[in-house]
Amino acid sequence: MVPALLIVHNLSAVNLAFVRDWKFDAASRQTMAEAKVWLDAHPRTGPARMRVSWMLGPSSNFYRVTLGLESSLLPIDWRERGRFDATADLYYVEARDEQAIAAFGVRLLQRSAVAGTELLERTAAPTRSP
Repeated sequence: MVPALLIVHNLSAVNLAFVRDWKFDAASRQTMAEAKVWLDAHPRTGPARMRVSWMLGPSSNFYRVTLGLESSLLPIDWRERGRFDATADLYYVEARDEQAIAAFGVRLLQRSAVAGTELLERTAAPTRSP
């Protein structure tokens, strides 16, 4: 009896319609492809730096490699949750994080309504120190 109840409970609790990571990964490839377009349009002497929200870090690094961005974009370190700094060229963030980096002088490059993420470029020196 108890195993049957556990099976029924687990089947009713399964959520195949939405998992938090899935929505972010849905936009990551497209966002990193847009970052590649930006990098190609902004040649530099060394690799660019991108800061990302911690949830977006693993998929961002995956697409950094699979899209061949190793020489133009430094490895993305997402372990410092909630920490953004002014030295980044690009920011890939959840829309709710945009306020945390607005003082760095950013411009929207891409927005994903499905994932609730934004790709931003730094356009000016910071107006305040973080």
